Amino acid sequence: MAIANISFSQAPERLLRGKKNAGFTLVEVLASAVILLVATVGAIVAFNLITQSVRGTGSRADQSRRIDEQIAEINRLSEIYTSCGTPEGAVPSNLPTLPCAGSTTDVQVGNSFYYFPDPANTSFVARFFSACRSSAESGHITAGFVSAIDGIPPGADTLDGGVSRRAAERVNPSDASNHLVEVIWEDELERPLRTVRIAPIVSSWCP
Repeated sequence: MAIANISFSQAPERLLRGKKNAGFTLVEVLASAVILLVATVGAIVAFNLITQSVRGTGSRADQSRRIDEQIAEINRLSEIYTSCGTPEGAVPSNLPTLPCAGSTTDVQVGNSFYYFPDPANTSFVARFFSACRSSAESGHITAGFVSAIDGIPPGADTLDGGVSRRAAERVNPSDASNHLVEVIWEDELERPLRTVRIAPIVSSWCP
C-alpha cells in the first residue's frame, strides 16, 4: 500500500499566507471606512457652508429691500416737503391738498404753487428766502426735511443683520446755499453700505 508523500513543512507557510491576506483585507476595510468618514464630514461641512451662504444671501437681500423702502420714503418726503404753508419748510399732514397760508384755494403736490408761499404774502416770502440762506442749522430750509428723515422708522435702530441708518445731516452745513442732505446706512462695524444725497424739491425755489 502506497503512502502519500505529505510535506507538513508547507502547512505553516500556507497558514501564514492566509493570515497575511486576512490582515491586508482588514486594512482595506479600515482605509475605506476612514475615506468614507472623511467624505461624510466634508459633505456635512459643505452643506453647512452652503446653508449659511443661502441664509446670508437672504439676509442681505432683506436688508437691501428695507433700505430701498427707506430710500423710497425719503424721496416721497422730498416731494411733499413744502414752504407753501410754513415758509421755513415742513411736511404737511393734510395731504393730498394743502391750503397755503394767505390763499383761499388748495394746491396739489407737485404744483409750483405748492412749494412757494403765496406771492401776495410778502412776509412769508421774505421768511422763505431767509430760510434758504440761513446760517443757523435749525432755521435752514432743510431743517424740517432732516427731522422728517430721522423720523422714518426704525431710525437709528438696527435693521436685520446689524445694519443701521445714521442720522441725516446736511452735506456742508457751513454753506447755506448747499441744500443737499446725506443719509448713510452702515453695518455693525460702521462701514458704509449705502449713501444717498438728496435735496428737498422746495429748495429749487431758493435763489
